[in-house]
Amino acid sequence: MKFHSVNVTCHSCSKTYSLMVNGEDVQRWRDGTLIQVAMPYLTKDDRELLISKTCGSCFDKMEEADEAGESEICFECGESVAWGSGKFVNRIPGDGGPDAAYPEGEWMCDECTVAITAEFESDSDDEPVV
Repeated sequence: MKFHSVNVTCHSCSKTYSLMVNGEDVQRWRDGTLIQVAMPYLTKDDRELLISKTCGSCFDKMEEADEAGESEICFECGESVAWGSGKFVNRIPGDGGPDAAYPEGEWMCDECTVAITAEFESDSDDEPVV
């Protein structure tokens, strides 16, 4: 078995980790074998880093936030912008204030951002420039 060093950077904290993996095992994983079967010599944190580009400590922080009931939702539409929602990467931090549809939300999803931007741009097209 020939092992190679693979550098993986956590998308959350930007730390780079060096993992020793067998190239054949990586290919088996890419071909559909479960990562814990293909690379049982890696820790669960190392496997998570390969899967999601999230290191163990950042992953633990996300789980703690979920367990604490911290809601990661869009303050406009109320949809989840949490990790795994498909809207995590393009979310924008913000506060809709007490008049927001979902005032407990601390984020705006990309879809709402695009819709509001389009609405704002169409409104500004109607007004003459002074």
